[in-house]
Amino acid sequence: MHVCDLYADGKSAVVIAWLNDVRAPDKWHTSGARDCTERSYGNLIEGTHIDFMACLGKYSTNTVYWDTCGYMLSSTA
Repeated sequence: MHVCDLYADGKSAVVIAWLNDVRAPDKWHTSGARDCTERSYGNLIEGTHIDFMACLGKYSTNTVYWDTCGYMLSSTA
């Protein structure tokens, strides 16, 4: 997936995900504003259920600003 940060606002973009209802590691964009980072959860088993949302946060402290998160989306690998 691509995690993008479009604004130089001092915040980082992060994807929060659950794989088969288990919280997966957060995927942060760490390359600065106006850029995207390729991130992966590796080779998922076919049929894996994925729930995910994009949020803002502070990468240096691993803080997610939960009130900035978008809608939860779902998919299947």
